[in-house]
Amino acid sequence: MRAAEDVLRAAGAVLVQLQQPLDAVRAAVELSGGLTVLDGAVTDRSLLHGADVLRADAREAAVLLGGPAREREVLAAAPALLDAGPRLLAFALADGGDLFVWRDGHEPAPWRDSHEPAPWRDSHEPAPWRDSHEPAPWRDGHELVPHAAGEAVDTTGGGDALTAALTAALLDGATPREAAREAVAAAGRVVTHAGGRPGLTPRRRSA
Repeated sequence: MRAAEDVLRAAGAVLVQLQQPLDAVRAAVELSGGLTVLDGAVTDRSLLHGADVLRADAREAAVLLGGPAREREVLAAAPALLDAGPRLLAFALADGGDLFVWRDGHEPAPWRDSHEPAPWRDSHEPAPWRDSHEPAPWRDGHELVPHAAGEAVDTTGGGDALTAALTAALLDGATPREAAREAVAAAGRVVTHAGGRPGLTPRRRSA
C-alpha cells in the first residue's frame, strides 16, 4: 500500500474490499485522497471514520447489525453508523432490494479540509459532489430500490457492478437517490447474464 501512496492520494475514488487483510484495509483508507468506499463486512468499526460510503450485501450487513438486514433495522442503526463517518450507506436487504441511507449534504464534508483541493477527475476539474465551496445538492433521506423483475441467471459480479456504478455516479455529481437507482439498475443488468460481464454503458458525465 505504501508503495502505491501517490496513486491512492491522487485517485478520485478508492474502493476498499474489506475481505483483504485488516492492515492493508487500514492503510488504503488512511492513504485515500478521494471518495473512500468500503465494500464488505465491517469487523473493525474504527474504519468507518475514514469512509464516505459503506456498501454491504445482506450477509455482510447482518454482521454489522447483529441480525438480519431488514429495512426497519437498517434505518434504526443508520444514525449511529452515519455519525461514525460515512455519508452514505448502501445495504442489500435480507428480504430483497437495496436500501440507501444518507446524511445531510449541506454540511462541510468532514473527510476533506476546506483548504485542500477537491478530488479531481481526468480533466483535473473538482468532482462536483465534493466541492468544498458549494453545498452538495441533497438532504437527509433514504431510498429502497427494489430489484428488477426477472430471473437472475448468474449473480457473479452483481455486487461489484452496484458498487462501481454507485461510485461512478457520485463522482459525476449524482444525488444519492439518483446514484442508488443507477447502481441497482447496473447490478440488475449484470445478474441477468451468465458470467457477470454484460456491456454496461459508461455514465455520461455532467456538464
